[in-house]
Amino acid sequence: MFIKILFTTFVFILLSCESAIDISIVYYKQGNELYDKQKFAEAIDKYTEAIQINSKDQNYYFNRGSAYYQIEKYEMSVNDYSKVLEIFPQNAVAIKSRGSAYFRMNNTSAAIDDFSKAIEINPFDTEALNNRAYVRTSLKDFLSALDDYNNAIKIDSLNSILYYNRGAVLDSLTQYQSAVDNYTFALNINSDNPQNYLARGLSYLRLNKRDNACNDFKAASLLDSNYAVYLKQFCN
Repeated sequence: MFIKILFTTFVFILLSCESAIDISIVYYKQGNELYDKQKFAEAIDKYTEAIQINSKDQNYYFNRGSAYYQIEKYEMSVNDYSKVLEIFPQNAVAIKSRGSAYFRMNNTSAAIDDFSKAIEINPFDTEALNNRAYVRTSLKDFLSALDDYNNAIKIDSLNSILYYNRGAVLDSLTQYQSAVDNYTFALNINSDNPQNYLARGLSYLRLNKRDNACNDFKAASLLDSNYAVYLKQFCN
């Protein structure tokens, strides 16, 4: 995921501490194995050991930050992602990850700032556009969110999640037919997601199209029986 920058100027200096650098990599790899097993607290310990030996590798901080995120220690996560950015300020993945942690801390302003920075680095980053739109939606800034989703879909017109999310914003703007159209786009791309049927069904209800809604609730319940409650509530 990350680009390692090799400083050939320092190669002879690094040779004298080769064993220490190798040990840090061992701890880092052990941390990754624990992370993959969802043993996040133990992974953090290994990443910390790696950092104590080599404090210059951005990957060590990034992965520890991700482990902190998984156990909902978001402030610690932010600290590690910030350390990554001290080492490599243009690391858009770290910027987006920090933005997500800020959002979990209810620091929506900082989250939007980070997602905006990621978009400045790469204007075609649909993940950053989607995430910024999500935060803006949480603030009921629906028009700004809609603008982000429009731009993201221009870049990636085959992403069902973007259509689903744009549909949700359009629902909030009471543009129910446009919401239906977006959920239909999402279903054309991914017909196996019951949430797409449910969302479209609810929009149909708002348009007083009960038969269409019930067809969608039935389709959702066939994919996931938990959705049968909507059939019982609206179609009996």
